Amino acid sequence: MAILEKRVGFNHPSVGGVLRCLGDLQMEQDRPKAAEGLYAKSVAVFDKVYGEESIHSGKALVHLARFHQVQSSIDAENQGHSEKAEECLSRAWSIMKLHSQSTRRLSSCAKLFLYLLDTLGRTSSQLSHELEAAGRQTVPLNFCTLC
Repeated sequence: MAILEKRVGFNHPSVGGVLRCLGDLQMEQDRPKAAEGLYAKSVAVFDKVYGEESIHSGKALVHLARFHQVQSSIDAENQGHSEKAEECLSRAWSIMKLHSQSTRRLSSCAKLFLYLLDTLGRTSSQLSHELEAAGRQTVPLNFCTLC
């Protein structure tokens, strides 16, 4: 990572992608604190490089939301993770709506995001109602381009 940063600088798309992948690796190795920082840095890099409404930022936000979803299931009394996950999903959903030319793709993402909200117990939020309406088409769950 240090070599890449030295070569291309911190605010480079490759750095954002590597940070997101390293976050995934940290989660696989049960190191959530390290993962959270890596995911947050990934979002920050993509926001700076491509803008806050870029599809790259949206993808990184989904990873950060999944982190908070996992942490929420581990520490059910800490509602902070549920709220942060919903914030990330809400922003990612806004980004997806801007970039998607396909109703099928939007529907698939809506279903995935609804699943994550359901696991967080956040099914009565305004976001969940909007996602329900968008997810009514029958499409496979793995069709979401943000994930």
